[in-house]
Amino acid sequence: MAIDFVPASTQYIDCASGATIDDIFDGGGTVALWINLDADPADGASFRIMGQSDAGATVGWLLLITNQGGATSYDRAVRFRHVWSTSQNDHQVDEAQTPANGTWFHIAVSYNADAGANDPTIFINGAGQALNQIAQGSGTRTSGAAQNIQIGQANAEPMDGRLEDARMFNRALVAEEVAILAAGYRGPLGGEVLWLDMERPAVMTLATTDLLFDLSGNGNHGTPTNS
Repeated sequence: MAIDFVPASTQYIDCASGATIDDIFDGGGTVALWINLDADPADGASFRIMGQSDAGATVGWLLLITNQGGATSYDRAVRFRHVWSTSQNDHQVDEAQTPANGTWFHIAVSYNADAGANDPTIFINGAGQALNQIAQGSGTRTSGAAQNIQIGQANAEPMDGRLEDARMFNRALVAEEVAILAAGYRGPLGGEVLWLDMERPAVMTLATTDLLFDLSGNGNHGTPTNS
């Protein structure tokens, strides 16, 4: 059983902030999850799948599904954005690389925020994808540490669909490790600092008291919000 997010209710999972998960991409990090979309974002809008950023996306990072207004190649594109002081590090993949709505697929992003010229690697179903660069990071990398890690909304633009097995790693996974996750492996890889196995909730409708426990052992439990 996955967690089903309904955008009209602005539902999300709040994992707070903390030393083990703040600014996860400093020195190299990875986020990974399974997703199944019910619909595309509205034209010119996005679903904020996961992130540590504010409502205006002026700090930190975001993993999104984006619908670039009028651009038919990017109506359902996986996008990763890390905010820098002068120009954001902002990349996305073509819509054709994103599986159709109603299909489960695996996303992972590895990135090292130590230099603005570093590009992320976006994996879909275990395969690294060609990137469209929207902007290259420049200036100073911004910190999202004052914000909470949120899954399914990230302070704005709630998603429409289901999520499962959301993980954060304090290292950049190599392609072979991402392929293992995308093949359905459910055990630890090592380096997890947040790991919410969303397959195990004991109730059909989650309340704010129904914590999703962090299997990494770091205590970064997820709190259902607006459930």
